[in-house]
Amino acid sequence: MISQRRIFLPLKSPEKLRAGDFLLLNGSLAVARDSTLRKFLSSSRKSFPGDWAVFYCGPILRGSVVLAAGPTT
Repeated sequence: MISQRRIFLPLKSPEKLRAGDFLLLNGSLAVARDSTLRKFLSSSRKSFPGDWAVFYCGPILRGSVVLAAGPTT
């Protein structure tokens, strides 16, 4: 059964989520591609500001216009 969950970031404890759950996220969220994470981890910093959650996102573009954005695998 798909559920709707409100989650506050940063997480204080692990959440039990299921594939397909609808999430309402409140808080700071960094949106980045895989290459951004590689660059970030190779730097001297090892965590995002304020322990932000990270959403790995790849855009679908038409020229410089973002048509949609979704998770990368």
